[in-house]
Amino acid sequence: MTALSSTHTRSAEVPAVPIDSRSVLLYSEKAPLTPGPGLRDARAAWCRVPENPDGTALLYLHGHNNYVTVGADGRSRVPDWALSDAARRGAAAKPAAPLAYGLDRLDATARGRRPIVFVPEVAVESTGNFWAREPKGQYADPGALGSLVEDLLEELRRTKKPGGEAYLPRGASDGGGPLRAASLRRICLAGHSGAGLPLEEAAVSRLVLPADGVPTDLCLLDSTYWSEVSGFVRFCREWSQAGRLGGSGRAARLLCIYRPNTQTEPIADALRAQVAREIGVDAASLRVDHTAENLESAVLPALRTARALFIRTPVSHDAIPTEFIPHILTTAPR
Repeated sequence: MTALSSTHTRSAEVPAVPIDSRSVLLYSEKAPLTPGPGLRDARAAWCRVPENPDGTALLYLHGHNNYVTVGADGRSRVPDWALSDAARRGAAAKPAAPLAYGLDRLDATARGRRPIVFVPEVAVESTGNFWAREPKGQYADPGALGSLVEDLLEELRRTKKPGGEAYLPRGASDGGGPLRAASLRRICLAGHSGAGLPLEEAAVSRLVLPADGVPTDLCLLDSTYWSEVSGFVRFCREWSQAGRLGGSGRAARLLCIYRPNTQTEPIADALRAQVAREIGVDAASLRVDHTAENLESAVLPALRTARALFIRTPVSHDAIPTEFIPHILTTAPR
């Protein structure tokens, strides 16, 4: 059974799996899950480096009944932590999360935005209604997220593409030196569905809070299934107190996208009320109703000016990441 990790050593390092000239499967010693004996995929992270990366990053945490492993042939691969028949059948029946949600196609959909994409494994095998789900505590250490991103960036500098060059040039930062986690220009930290649990922990990581962190779009993608929202509220409080919630390119945003008349709506509404109190606005001003007709006229303008925004959408649960992540990236402050 995959469990939360406490210590890591380089002796446990697993070779990277180059997929193509942009995508690679990495194994990080800083991953918050540790594999069972003889296994490795709990530490996997699917990564994509676009041509001429713009110094930003998308960190995507997937939900229940998902996984991240993609083989060197570019096809989804059942992770080795899926040991039961039900888990193996479940994984074999669907694409890996980065492929299922179009994260391999952002070059075409994000209209000129070129983030490095990280999709770390967040699930362990489960029983009952779900064959995989996210354990609590993965990002409880406020340094864990930054350590993971820093390690993955270093692995991208070390790992060679099929053509022989490194995935990430060593002079990829604005200053010409190695790109570091803390020197990223912006982060989109997104969690879909059951990933609301690790996302709430990650929301108060040092990497994404204003004292030492990077301007961040914190994105709840139909993930308000749990009433524990204090991390999201603290994120807004600290960025607001720093005078950097919304506005300039060095500002943060909270974006919560959810479906009406579903389990996620009541908690999204309660979170909206708490955030409104923290930043001193009317809760009603933080919500926009998305329709098939008003994306350009209402939703995108609201995203461009948002400090915190709650989008009530008819888009289906599984289509929300594919539909909204490009819009989130393209409306981010520069």
